[in-house]
Amino acid sequence: MQDKLRIAIVGAGEMGMVRGVMAKGLPMYELACIVDSRGTFARLAGKQFGVRHFSSYEKAASAEQFDAVVISTPLNSHHELGLKAVRDGKHVFCEKPLAGDSSLAIEMHREAAARGVKTQVGYNWRFHVTFSKAKEVIQKGVLGEPKYVRLMVYKSEVVRPEEKGEKKNREERFGFYGALAVHGLDLLLWFAGKPSSLSAQTTRVFSSGLSDLISAICRFDGGIHGVIDLGWSHHGFVDKDELSLHITGTEGSMVVNPDCIETYLERECGEFPCGDSLVYASELPYHTEFWFTHRGLSHEMEAFANAVIRDEKPAPSWYDGYLVDRLVEALEESGASGKPISPVIEESE
Repeated sequence: MQDKLRIAIVGAGEMGMVRGVMAKGLPMYELACIVDSRGTFARLAGKQFGVRHFSSYEKAASAEQFDAVVISTPLNSHHELGLKAVRDGKHVFCEKPLAGDSSLAIEMHREAAARGVKTQVGYNWRFHVTFSKAKEVIQKGVLGEPKYVRLMVYKSEVVRPEEKGEKKNREERFGFYGALAVHGLDLLLWFAGKPSSLSAQTTRVFSSGLSDLISAICRFDGGIHGVIDLGWSHHGFVDKDELSLHITGTEGSMVVNPDCIETYLERECGEFPCGDSLVYASELPYHTEFWFTHRGLSHEMEAFANAVIRDEKPAPSWYDGYLVDRLVEALEESGASGKPISPVIEESE
């Protein structure tokens, strides 16, 4: 069994460079090469990491040996690059959102499944210590049977009209969804399951292609119902974004955000006492061999390597990425029509 995963990073922008630093620091990785269509970026990144650089994935694949690909390019290239890599038999990690179009995302997932390769999408908040701990203890029954969930994601990124070029760039990046909301939607689906019905209201304050403010009431397959409250045009969230989950069960309630887990329980459950309790992220055990920017990213990279090396199921998978893309579409469809909808969800296989 191999003990290292040899990777090529495609895209030498901010996230590509972050992935490169972590690949050099984590012991389960070996960085093979850097790819970027912008020659200067590719050359400088290759020099920085001490590896070969190429101007295209095809050139890298024909000249260099690697097991896996990290796609850190703009959203509109994810589908094409992802299909090329899996058809070459490569394992693929792709930044979020997966495709920004559920029909393209499910094609990517099915092609990867048919080729028998491991694929993962970059919803790294699953690996943040508070959200991963909350998921663990809820599965152990700390809240009894979950019945209700509320997701809130607020930013102050767009609170005034912008120039035409800036606006076009925002919308090509999937608007607010691409900026932060998809992380919250992935967490929502991870905790609550697939959506069976929803009724949304959407408002376009500054954007034309996607909404700036989104509210919805949802029902999920397992019977949980919930509220989605999203927006990147809320004033006052400049220095610190808001991303939180409120979960209520038959025996308690929980509020989870990146800083802490707050609970109110009807009975003692493990390390959580009866009544009110508050656990800060800094109090939770969290080990990684190497971390850069924030430790959730390192755990995410470790999980991808381990999925390949140990032949484990990767998560969040490309199917999870498809579910988020489909939920975004459903929110926009319901908001545009003003009617409740039951989104059609393709099965994994």
